[in-house]
This record gives sequence, C-alpha cells and structure tokens, in this order.
Amino acid sequence: MKYKELISFEPINEVVKFDQLSNEDYRHSLVRNFVFSETYEKTFIPEICKNLDYTASYETFGMQIVGNYGTGKSHLMSLVSLVAEDAALLSGEDVIGIIEIEAIDIRYPVVEGAGDSQIRYAIGHMTETAGLGEKGNCVLCGHNGSRNGTFFTNLNQLSAGDKVKITDKKGKVHMYEVADTCIIGPYDNTVKNQSDEEILTLVRVRQK
Repeated sequence: MKYKELISFEPINEVVKFDQLSNEDYRHSLVRNFVFSETYEKTFIPEICKNLDYTASYETFGMQIVGNYGTGKSHLMSLVSLVAEDAALLSGEDVIGIIEIEAIDIRYPVVEGAGDSQIRYAIGHMTETAGLGEKGNCVLCGHNGSRNGTFFTNLNQLSAGDKVKITDKKGKVHMYEVADTCIIGPYDNTVKNQSDEEILTLVRVRQK
C-alpha cells in the first residue's frame, strides 16, 4: 500500500503554531479542517484512538509518522494530541458534509452557518436556504482565500459542465454540474432565492 493511498487531505498552507494551542478556536480549527481518506479512517483512526486509552489491559504501541515536507505530519500529531486531551473535539456537531471540486482541486468540510467564525476554517451553509441534497436552493459560502486555505479563491475558474461533489453527514453523495457563473454585489440576496428543483449555489465572499 502506498502512502498516497492512505492520506487524502487539503494541503497545509502553514505550519502548526504551537504557541496558539491555548486558543480554543485554533484547537477546533486544527481538528475540523483535517480531512482523511476512508482507508485512513477505517484502518488507522481506530488504532490511534485505541492506544489513547491508558487504562487498556492490552499492549499499546508507539507511532511513527513519516512523510515529505508539507504533508501534514505536525498537523496529524497535533490532531492526535488534541483529541487525547479533549475527545469532544471529535463530535463535529457543526460539520454537515464535505465539498469536493476536482476542477479547482479543493476539498473542504461544510459547516452549518455562514458567519465569520464558521467560514474562517471551512465552507459555510446559509441556514435559511435548503439543506444539503434537499429540494430547493442550497447556498454555500467560502472565503476568497486566506492564510487558512484557498477555499473558494478559484471559483471563477469553473466552467459550465464542471462537477461539484457534496457528501452529506450520512455519507450520501450528491453530484452537481456547473450551469452558470456570475458576479453579484455584496447586498444582492437573489442568490438565496428558492426553487422547486434541487439547486446548489456557491458564493465567494471577501474577508472583512
């Protein structure tokens, strides 16, 4: 099995800042924006979590993390350490799905709410619009890039026919095809107009 078959997450655009680990929002962001493959989830995560139980009667083992520069080694070890200290970080109650757009090479968690705190580290769902995969117009918002990730920076590079993949919290996959792109003003609420059909609208927003 090759390393690339085990790990599948967004490229890390900055090193983990250990001096910020006392900041609760920063700790949550490290856990929330870590995305891994199904193989990794079923094979490695159970072993990692099992070995965090110091009361277990079976023999536990150490772990060696190997990988090239920028592959997320420090991010992974921070994730394990944070979960060991606070298991509640794994609850992910605000995460409702994952968005993947191969044409612009992005894969991010989708969280409920599109406020500044929600879209700082993820793609946000506007709560007043249809839910993921539901009939109506589902609106997702993402920043025009930041030090925390590229997010929807390259949304303008999408063309008609490009595919957008949404995986909801139950694991159901919803596929969409880009039909049109346009530029709107900051106070244009027409993007939230509902429909009788299942529609997905992606909105790129500037940071304040």
